[in-house]
Amino acid sequence: MSGGIWRRADRIVGRRIGGELVLVPILQRGTDADAIFHLNKTAAFVWEQLDGERDLVEIASLMTGRFDVELARAQAECAELMETLKSLGAVTCVGAGTAGSEAP
Repeated sequence: MSGGIWRRADRIVGRRIGGELVLVPILQRGTDADAIFHLNKTAAFVWEQLDGERDLVEIASLMTGRFDVELARAQAECAELMETLKSLGAVTCVGAGTAGSEAP
C-alpha cells in the first residue's frame, strides 16, 4: 500500500446526519446535485483522519486501535477507499508519506 499523505478536497464536505457520515459535493453550476455518498464506520473514520498530515500507513495503524481489524486488512481497506475517493475527486494527495512509500 502506498503511504501517501492525503487531505479532503475542498469541493466535498462531510456531514453527520442521523449518526451517519455523508459526503456532499459543494455545487458548482448545478452539477453533482445527485452525488451524495454514504460512508460506513471505517470509511468515516478514515475520512476524518485525512488532514493532510497523516499518511495512509499511520491511518491504517490507527484503525487497528479503533476497530477489530488486522493491520494488513486496514491497509488494504485504506488503499481501496483512497482509490474510490480519488475517482470522486474527494481527496488530494499532498505528499509521499512514510519513507520508502510512494503516493498513488
